[in-house]
Amino acid sequence: MNESQRRSAIMQDRQISLVLDVGANEGQYGKSLRNDVRYRGRIISFEPLSDAFKLLQQAAACDPLWECHNFAFGENEGSAIINISANSHSSSLLPVSSRAVEIEPSIGYVGTQKISIHRLDSLLDQFAKPGDHNYLKIDTQGYELNVLKGALGVINRFDLIQLETSFFEVYHGEKLIGDVIKFLDYLGFGVVSIEPGWENPRNGELLQADFIFGRK
Repeated sequence: MNESQRRSAIMQDRQISLVLDVGANEGQYGKSLRNDVRYRGRIISFEPLSDAFKLLQQAAACDPLWECHNFAFGENEGSAIINISANSHSSSLLPVSSRAVEIEPSIGYVGTQKISIHRLDSLLDQFAKPGDHNYLKIDTQGYELNVLKGALGVINRFDLIQLETSFFEVYHGEKLIGDVIKFLDYLGFGVVSIEPGWENPRNGELLQADFIFGRK
């Protein structure tokens, strides 16, 4: 069973009917859900960067069950300045580390943009229907726990949570995998799957992975 098949089986077992795609960039995750995972339910994607959001809208344009919104989620309501990386998908609200840029120069920042931030627990009722089985995917380049802290009031409404996690400090101030697992355990979620992600091309060292947590 490959990663896509495993995620499909996990989602089917939990009867997932809504995926919140936080940090959607240009729609890569949504496309993978449709083409690789074969998920056919609703997708709602959130992307704060204006250029990436235009491409996200194009990706979702012909899919009536996929909608998009141009803002970020975090711990506090308001606005912030996001750092834009050369490769777009590595853009972050946090400063990038010199080691990360040394390994992959395209992570380096080339500009900034002001974005809007909301708490997920103040907006979930606008997106999730009663009876939905909800899947929360967060890929926000080191800002994942900030998003979760803004969702504490509704965290028990999620059956599965997928987070990008780091094994070293890619972004200054981010929480590493050990802290992430402890935090989710405290919230009542345990690891159900691991999907390897970014690795160092020079020595094969795994630098990031996606962890999927299930409500216990």
